[in-house]
Formats: sequence, C-alpha cells, structure tokens
Amino acid sequence: MQFPKAMKVGLMLCASLMLASCQTVGSGTKNVTCETIRYVYLSRKDTPGTIRQVVPNNGALKALGCPRTAPPK
Repeated sequence: MQFPKAMKVGLMLCASLMLASCQTVGSGTKNVTCETIRYVYLSRKDTPGTIRQVVPNNGALKALGCPRTAPPK
C-alpha cells in the first residue's frame, strides 16, 4: 500500500514532535527547578528521618546553583 507524500510528511512530523516533547534536559531545566523547588530549613523538632530527606534535597539544589531563599518566619 502506497501512502501519499503528504501523509508521509505528516506522520514524520507527528513522530518528531512526540520525540521532542520527551526531552527532559536543556537550558530551561535549571530555571524551572529553581523557581518551583525551594530549600527546606530544618527545625529542632525534626526527626532523624526528616533530616536524612532534607539534606540531599538541599544538596541537589545547591549543585544546580539555585540561590538560597530566606527562611520562613
């Protein structure tokens, strides 16, 4: 079965758009991460389990170069 040329082009365009939408890295990734995820500040009431979760989160943000935000009052 032969497809018309326009249908072939349309299928290729759809396939390329779907592949491009799966991209997870790029120049905008850092900006989105820094704007949506904030540093977590520890409290004296935090459990050791909470601290084990907070420290890697803050380390990842630091590695990305996200600026520290002021702690909540």
